[in-house]
Amino acid sequence: MLNAERSAPDEGSQLLILRVTAADGDRCAALLRQMQRQAAGASGYQSCDVIARPAGPGPEFLVLARFASNDRLAAWQRTPAFLTTMADVAALNGATLAVQDPDPTGIWGVPAGSPPIPARPPRLWKRWLISLLAVYPALILLVHLLAPLTRPLPPSLGLLIVALVLTGLTTAWILPALNRWLQPWLHRH
Repeated sequence: MLNAERSAPDEGSQLLILRVTAADGDRCAALLRQMQRQAAGASGYQSCDVIARPAGPGPEFLVLARFASNDRLAAWQRTPAFLTTMADVAALNGATLAVQDPDPTGIWGVPAGSPPIPARPPRLWKRWLISLLAVYPALILLVHLLAPLTRPLPPSLGLLIVALVLTGLTTAWILPALNRWLQPWLHRH
C-alpha cells in the first residue's frame, strides 16, 4: 500500500547498483549478504535490501541501504567492514558500481530495464592473444589455399586478396566465436 504521508526525500538512503560477470554472481551475492549483516549492527541502521536481477552478461544487484540520517549512512560507509566488502566486490571480474541518491521528491532514478552499466574490457594481453589466435592460423591456411589464385599476381595484389578474405572471416565468424567460447577467461581479471 502507498504511504501518502511520505513526501520528503529519503534522507540517509542510498542505492548501489552493482554488475558482475555471470561467473562471479554467487560470490557477489555472498559478499552482499555479508554487507547486510554488517549494516544491521551499525548505528542508525533501518534496512538494507538487496535485489538481484539478470542483466546482460551477468547479474545486476540493487542494494538499497536506509539509515536514520545521511551522517549515519556516511559513518557506516567509512567502517573498515564496509570498505573491505566493497573492495572485495570491486575486485570481482567485470564488476561495475554506480551510486544513486533519491531525487528531491524521494524518487529513485533507476527504471526497470535501465541501460546496462558497461563492464571493464578484457586485459590488453588477453585481447592481443585472442586476435593472434584468430588471425595467425587463418592467415597460414588462406595463404596456402589462395596460392593458386594469388601466385600469378603482383605480391601486393595477392596480399590484398588474402587480407580481404582474412578480414571478412575474422570479423564475421572467427573473433565472435572465440570471444563467445573464451568469455569466462577473458573477463577474469
